[in-house]
Amino acid sequence: MSQREELLKEYLKNQDTVHQILVTQGMEFLKADDIWTIIQSELEIEYFEVIHTRLSADSILEIVVRHVNRNGRFLGKVIQALNKEDIDWLPVVSDYIEKAIIQNNGRVWVIHQNDADPHPSMPHAHNYQQNLKLDLYSGKLYRKKTYVGKMKEKERSELVRKIKATSPNIKFKE
Repeated sequence: MSQREELLKEYLKNQDTVHQILVTQGMEFLKADDIWTIIQSELEIEYFEVIHTRLSADSILEIVVRHVNRNGRFLGKVIQALNKEDIDWLPVVSDYIEKAIIQNNGRVWVIHQNDADPHPSMPHAHNYQQNLKLDLYSGKLYRKKTYVGKMKEKERSELVRKIKATSPNIKFKE
């Protein structure tokens, strides 16, 4: 087992312990994924950095309880479908919002046509699970703005083909 797998296993065990304690304290509204998100938010770290904190169950519990006491209980999630014509806060250059979610070779990529950050390309793809950004033209992979590798051309072109087939409103420069 790799070190990363061991860290994940240890964190998930502690998270599960905390979740069970929270349920007995009447905080059943918190799901296990909420705990991960709270840790990420409270420590101001990236998604993938949570397991590297090596927090004990007691430390996780303390952070979560402090967060809930300060911010209140979750009452639910609001999902709203917006009519694009009713949005008046888009930049002048934006005629629409377009997003595609594509699964390719076991990875989930999210593509926003009008992403506020044009790095590394417009459009580009996000893999939030691995904290990667993909330049859809060159195949270069980045974490934040640091180059970390390159996707194989065959995989990149297959991903672009899927984007074009499922989301024709996402425009590529030719």
